[in-house]
Amino acid sequence: MKKIYIPIIVLIILPIFIAGCTPKKNNKSTSNDVQTEADANKDIKELIVKFYEELGYQGVEVTDVTEENDWLYKVTIKDETTEMPIYLTKDKESIFPSVHEATASETPLTKEEAENKVLSFFISSGYEDAQILETTDADNGDYYKVILEIDSQEIESFIIKDGSKIFPASVLVDAEARKKKEEEAYQKMLANLPKAKKPLVELFVMSHCPYGTQIEKGIIPVVKKLGDKIDFELKFVNYAMHGEKELIEQTKQYCIQKNMPSKFIGYLECFLDKGDTEGCIASNSIDKNSVDSCYEATNAEYNIIANLNDENTWMGSYPPFNIHADDNQKYGVSHSPTLVINGQVFSSGRDSQSLLDTICAGFEEKPEECNAEVSKTPPGPGFGYDSSGSAAQGECG
Repeated sequence: MKKIYIPIIVLIILPIFIAGCTPKKNNKSTSNDVQTEADANKDIKELIVKFYEELGYQGVEVTDVTEENDWLYKVTIKDETTEMPIYLTKDKESIFPSVHEATASETPLTKEEAENKVLSFFISSGYEDAQILETTDADNGDYYKVILEIDSQEIESFIIKDGSKIFPASVLVDAEARKKKEEEAYQKMLANLPKAKKPLVELFVMSHCPYGTQIEKGIIPVVKKLGDKIDFELKFVNYAMHGEKELIEQTKQYCIQKNMPSKFIGYLECFLDKGDTEGCIASNSIDKNSVDSCYEATNAEYNIIANLNDENTWMGSYPPFNIHADDNQKYGVSHSPTLVINGQVFSSGRDSQSLLDTICAGFEEKPEECNAEVSKTPPGPGFGYDSSGSAAQGECG
């Protein structure tokens, strides 16, 4: 099972989770509440499980519910391998799916101190361009709300006034309210996307990452539909998580796209079915000798297999793949998939319709093809075309 938490990177790669809701402190008496503590905890557990199921995360269990303070519950969730805390506001309207904990200050932070602490957290998490837009003092006096701008997106974060906890973002519990916020955030992002006469679309994947193959299956009909009205290039994350087969396949895909671009999409569409490299080379009438020759030259130029055999070159637990290393650094690519349109990293659904709408937002003047109707069903992760995916967007990395 993939991660059950919404990590910090999701604030940038998956803005659909950013709800922008301010938590409320509940100071009202509960004299009319006849629920026992056990009943209340049961309701909270059911609410949390339903919340994650609606986001496409199955198998989440709630193991503990405790009162954090007078406006938050601390809820411990787990799956087969991971156990972690999240936080639920006592009005049950908002969830903080991730938290950064730090040493508490002896005295309450000033607004400036709170801003510096939140900004330092985001910068240390890889978002060097983060900027503070506004900081407000919560009505209940327990925390600050800090609004930042990151990659043209507004992010609402919260920090306890003693500095002990930073909540990068809140998510609305109610599905309809959350959907409305998601759509508003998405439309705002589309409006802010850089425009070009001929959009440049760069998709970074790992060839055997199931979520990379998922978005590839979604984008191929879009690339076919838009044709030469866009510049599309498949690129690769600068490390490989799936062993030697991935390093070899990515190098061969690079060669086919570089030397036989008219045959690349047909090859990729075939490869995504069963991962049959040799069969897809043959069925698309691709010159195997040319591919092999390019592979050997590229392998020598970038030390692809040599780096695989030398762990001193590895990036953590994985060997490097440096063909597109400069572009990875330029865009801050860290996982598969990462979509870049006109030089800006952008989040999109992985169904063809979402991808078409997203790419078409990058045109100065949209062509007629942007009005086409394509599939709204997300493809399933991994190889094959027989399954469909969920609303949750996994990643490798």
